[in-house]
Amino acid sequence: ESRIQGQIQDAQAVAFAGMALTTLTGVGLALRYTSAFLIVMALTGGFLTPLWLSTGSLQEHMLFPYLIVLDLAIPAILAVHRWRVLYGMAYFWTQAYWWAYLLDTYRPDRLDVALGYGAGLFGIFLIAPLLHPWLRPERLPFLDLMVVLGNGILGFASGWYLLAERLESAGVLGLLPLGFAGIYAAVAGVTTVRARQDRVLRDFLLSLAVVFLTLVFPVQWDWHWVTVGWAAEAVALTWLSTTTGQRPFRLAAGVVTALMLIHLLVFDTPLQDGASALPFWNVRTASYGACIVALFLQQWLLGRTSTTGASAGSVPTEGAPQAARLDSRTWAWVGIHGLALLWLGLETWRSMDFWDVPDWRGTALVAVGALFAL
Repeated sequence: ESRIQGQIQDAQAVAFAGMALTTLTGVGLALRYTSAFLIVMALTGGFLTPLWLSTGSLQEHMLFPYLIVLDLAIPAILAVHRWRVLYGMAYFWTQAYWWAYLLDTYRPDRLDVALGYGAGLFGIFLIAPLLHPWLRPERLPFLDLMVVLGNGILGFASGWYLLAERLESAGVLGLLPLGFAGIYAAVAGVTTVRARQDRVLRDFLLSLAVVFLTLVFPVQWDWHWVTVGWAAEAVALTWLSTTTGQRPFRLAAGVVTALMLIHLLVFDTPLQDGASALPFWNVRTASYGACIVALFLQQWLLGRTSTTGASAGSVPTEGAPQAARLDSRTWAWVGIHGLALLWLGLETWRSMDFWDVPDWRGTALVAVGALFAL
């Protein structure tokens, strides 16, 4: 039986080589005659070859090196002819084979092999679509931009599928989204230098980095510390927006601030920590304090920006820009006082036996807190 199986594998390897040679011939003819139809047909046949020769299980050491070579041929072909549909087609077939392998053939004892091939495929579709805007003064087409987006989403999903259990058992699950945030921040930095003409691509990559960074906190921690983490991120993004002057950072700071406040108001409630927690002296106070400090630092940074702009000699005109700065700072102060009053109200409610925890300190502190808020 083993001898028959070996003969089958040898015959399969010969047929695989023949089909690969046929694909190479088709690609050569397409380049020779500049035919988009021929290149699509040749590459479609190339991606179908593993499916046609399959014996029921994917042989990873034959399949993935073949896919890597086939995918690496795409940027080489596009350097000669601009057939932009090729990236989308190649990515579709690559992901189909990859997820068929993960869901059907992958075993936990093959983690190192899966990570190696997965990282290779992810890296190809991370860098290859960006080569043209990096090397030429042109913008990335929308279809290639969607390949970059899909690669980030499915790449993270693959990493989660392979590593989530091990990272969670080690208590470092947040390293996964943090790693993706670092990757896309680095790629965005290269794009800022190499593709200044494509601001959409730069902002898109920065947005992906911010999204993955925002995921770190709910993935790694829970409850109040998510709010604290998002508060720190909102301040950092506001600082980046005032330092670099890039609007995407300011928009991202607004989104993260909204998430921070929603999480604070919906999840950080007195019902979460139960009746055993003392009023005013509990972990929820840290989350309210972090949000208040974050809003204060944001309005300070925005105010410093407006003051710096005025001192630099810019003449303010009547209209929207100045009003926008004023509104941002005003809403920050409204949020600060609103959160202070809400926190004091909740803790006073708890201290007055509404949660069966009588505490005389609440009655005394509410007067001080009300004076502060006013």
